[in-house]
Amino acid sequence: NVYPLTLLLGIKESLFYENPKTLDTIKRGLVYACRIQHSNGSFDQAFPYEQSFGATAFLLHSLLGSYQKLGSELSLQEKKGITDCLERASSFLCRETEKHGFISNHIAGASLALLEAGRYFDRTEFKVCSDRLLDRVIKNQSEEGWFMEYAGADPGYQTLCLQYLAEINGLKPSTVLEKSLHRALEFIQWFVFKLYGRI
Repeated sequence: NVYPLTLLLGIKESLFYENPKTLDTIKRGLVYACRIQHSNGSFDQAFPYEQSFGATAFLLHSLLGSYQKLGSELSLQEKKGITDCLERASSFLCRETEKHGFISNHIAGASLALLEAGRYFDRTEFKVCSDRLLDRVIKNQSEEGWFMEYAGADPGYQTLCLQYLAEINGLKPSTVLEKSLHRALEFIQWFVFKLYGRI
């Protein structure tokens, strides 16, 4: 929840714009998230001690995004705790893999988070892990354009996977990734419906 609040904090039209209470809420959220992290760098998704690859990937992306925007508002102690937390999460994603099956949106999310972490912390190993995960997602894309979610297509999760891959392509443009994204959009178009009379 801290990432959307962080974005709203900087939008003049938002009720949360430069709101001190919102800023305090975000800071507390960052600190709390790091407090519930496991010592191996992982986070739980639904169950205690689950140590989820996907949840860790998604949280790393959002927490790092908030921290980069609000780092100057934090104390030195808070900064140290949060950066340690983010590096632990990054290391976990490099060491581990998704154990529930081949879930492209989780792997793409981890690839984006590691690319961002690699750039922020200037850690080559995070960037290498990001490339490896991205390669797995693209290599497992079907000829029809869908990304593997367990054993087949999932139009809903395809949109999330597309978001992460598009963000990667924005940070690190690639002809191979662009072609993959075009194929994915060709597939997903058949699952977008217009409600007549509505925008």
